[in-house]
Amino acid sequence: MGRPLAFALAVVGILLAVALLDRGRELNPPSASLPAATPTEEMEPLEPSTTAAAGDGSLLDCLSSVAAPGSVPASPPLTPRGVDEIADRVERLRRLRFDGAVDVRLLTADEINREVSSLIDEGSHPGLIRRQGEALELLGAIPPGADLLGLTRRALDSQVLGLFVPETQELLVARSGEAGAIEAITVAHELEHALAYDALGLPLADRPRPGRGDRDLAALALVEGDATLAMSLYAVRYIPAGEQLALLGDPALSSGQSELDELPYIIQAQLIFPYEAGLAYACERYSKGGWEAVDRAYANPPRSTAELLDPAAGPVRTTEPAPIPALGSPWRRTLADEIGAAELSWLFEAPGDDPGAAIPDAAGSASDWRGGSIALWQRGNERALGVSLAERPGGSLCEAIVAWYGAANPNATLSRGDDKTTTFSDSDRFATIGCAEGGVRLGIAPEPESAQRLATASR
Repeated sequence: MGRPLAFALAVVGILLAVALLDRGRELNPPSASLPAATPTEEMEPLEPSTTAAAGDGSLLDCLSSVAAPGSVPASPPLTPRGVDEIADRVERLRRLRFDGAVDVRLLTADEINREVSSLIDEGSHPGLIRRQGEALELLGAIPPGADLLGLTRRALDSQVLGLFVPETQELLVARSGEAGAIEAITVAHELEHALAYDALGLPLADRPRPGRGDRDLAALALVEGDATLAMSLYAVRYIPAGEQLALLGDPALSSGQSELDELPYIIQAQLIFPYEAGLAYACERYSKGGWEAVDRAYANPPRSTAELLDPAAGPVRTTEPAPIPALGSPWRRTLADEIGAAELSWLFEAPGDDPGAAIPDAAGSASDWRGGSIALWQRGNERALGVSLAERPGGSLCEAIVAWYGAANPNATLSRGDDKTTTFSDSDRFATIGCAEGGVRLGIAPEPESAQRLATASR
């Protein structure tokens, strides 16, 4: 489903990278060491080997390509000259060059929250987001009546430390009052976005594109994963170990994590995915082919989030799922979009927004995905939802969908039709799951006839 801020690249997942920085430092192999740096001496990063002896694509393998310095110069002050120094370091580390100056604005937390709110207002389509929220509500992923736009705004307001806006070439960074590790890391992350924009171009649309939500999320994961990898390498090279450890106990980051934990699971997962899965994707390429391999991915970005679930597996060949049948008048279709493997995995991991009810091997089941679409229908104040999924040959997506829906709706009554149809009924909602070779269909509606219609294959 669409993303309201695909054009503004924000540091949301910095907690993930910060938590891994010191582990990377500990595992730097002695054979990769360069002479210790002094405050006036810069070091060129070591690229990983491209031979058969290259690493396995883990973050620790990527971080081990950077020599652990014997001493680290202090983080430069957040002045124009200090930002230029960080930019020089990022250029050397990332092996790309800026084509001009980047406009950096240092803001208070309140000021950057206002900027984020303004970008949400400019870049979002309230009607589209409302309909996406209605679809997620029928899937049990967010509470009834939840405001998806409000949840998105709340999530980004509490988490964003910096962002780069390609249209204006502006880099916005929230400063805490003193220049330190968190400011330097944030600036490095956002400078890498600006650097990639200058040198490679970003494979992202300016606005959400209904019907391409999964592809857009996969491309965003490449961009954020690249910047998070560069930021992690920057921290290993340029942030002293003591400051890295201090970041882990930073109360501001702890507070941000607490606020994130209060959001519905699927919103949390969608925010973190581009950083966590994107980092694994970028690292897989970097560990086997260096920055050139990451650069090539910009020209041929992942086409689905299925490629991000297992970065080592390579491209995933997708299949057009069976069309979702239309509901007759007075029903009116209000949304048609993709549902990807990542979203499917989040539903499986937290049926009914309850991680404790996760189905067994949620990620493995979602990896059977080979294509997916949804259609939302409206009749007065009532809503109905059709989902059509293509699966890999021999997959077990049908059993996973049945298990997920039952876990998300524990009070619903289950009944089996033939060996290809399962129905669930509740006081005000009915669901039919139809299984056939190569695909699964799900219909959710206020009466059984509409649910059955939506779950019927149509070619």
